[in-house]
Amino acid sequence: MIGRLWMTGLKHGRGGAYEAFAREISLPMFRSQEGFLGCVMSRNEEIGLVITLWEDEHAVKALDASPSYNEAVAKILAADVLSAEQATRVGNVHLLDLDHIPLSDRYRPAGPDIPDPDGLKIEQRVAESYDVVARDYAANIVGVERKPLDLAFLDQFVRLLEGRGPVLDIGCGPGDVTRHLHDRGVDVSGIDLSPAMIAEARLAHPGITFAVGDLANLNATAGSLAGIVAFYSLFHLPPQEVQSVLNDFRRNLQRGGLLLIALHAGEDIIELNNWFGKPVSLRGYFFRPTQLTDMLQRAGFVVESRLSRPPYPDIEFPSERIYLLARSPR
Repeated sequence: MIGRLWMTGLKHGRGGAYEAFAREISLPMFRSQEGFLGCVMSRNEEIGLVITLWEDEHAVKALDASPSYNEAVAKILAADVLSAEQATRVGNVHLLDLDHIPLSDRYRPAGPDIPDPDGLKIEQRVAESYDVVARDYAANIVGVERKPLDLAFLDQFVRLLEGRGPVLDIGCGPGDVTRHLHDRGVDVSGIDLSPAMIAEARLAHPGITFAVGDLANLNATAGSLAGIVAFYSLFHLPPQEVQSVLNDFRRNLQRGGLLLIALHAGEDIIELNNWFGKPVSLRGYFFRPTQLTDMLQRAGFVVESRLSRPPYPDIEFPSERIYLLARSPR
C-alpha cells in the first residue's frame, strides 16, 4: 500500500471554503481513480492536509497524470484559498496483519440500555479487564507507529505545543503514544487504570514515567499541564459522564493548553465479554463528531482541528475514527 500526503497553507478565513472544495470536488475525484483505497482530509485555520492511500506506485503515478486530478488542482489554485507552496510526500504504508485475532471474537454490538452485569464501578471493571489481557494486548494490538494518520495528528499536536510541558497521556495502555511523543522531545508521562498495562508500558519503554491513574481523578495541580492526550481513553465512559471529565481536563490545563482526543465515531454501544480467549467485562461508547465538539465547547475549549478516517483494514476494529484537537482559553 502506498500513502500520498499533500499539505498546503490556507489563507486567513478560507478554511471553510477549502473544506467544502475537498468534500465536494476532491473526494469524488479521488474515488473515481483506479487503485484508490481511501482518503483522509483535515484542516485547521492555517493548514490543509490530504492523505490518500493507493494500491501501488502505478496508481499514484496514474493519479498525477489524470486529467480530472489536474483539473481539480487548477481549480483549487484559482479559488484564492491557498497561501503557500504545496508539499507532497509519497511512501510505503506498512500494516501489521492481525487476522489471528478475529474481530468477531472480540466485539459484539450491544443495545443502548444495558444494565451493569456485575454491579462493579466502571473504573474497576475496566482495570480488571485490561489486567487480564495486558500481555496479549501489548503483544498483538497494532501501535500508533503503524498508523500514519494518527502520527500526523500527533505531530501537529507536538508542533502546537511549541516546546511547552508537561504533557499527560491518559489511558496510555502499553505506552506507544507516550513513546512517540517522548521521542519528539515532549516532556510526557503516561497513566492508565490497569496496573498490568502500566507494567507492560514500563517494560517496553524504560526511561519514561508511567503510573497507575484515573482520568476522572487526575493527580495534577490545576493549570499545570501544557497538554493532555486521550487516545480512546474516554471510550469506556457513558456520554453522561464525559462532560465532567472534559471539564476536569480544562481545569488541569494551562492557559492555551492543548487537548487531543481520539474516539470511535458513531452512535453504537458495544459489549466485550471475551478478548484473546479470556473473560472480560467491557463496554464501549461511540460518539458523533458534533456531539463531542459540543461537549468540548461547553467545557470551555476551542476546537482547532478535527479529523475523521476510516479504519485500517485487518488491524483494528472496523469503525470510523474521530480525532479532535482543542485548546483551553488563553
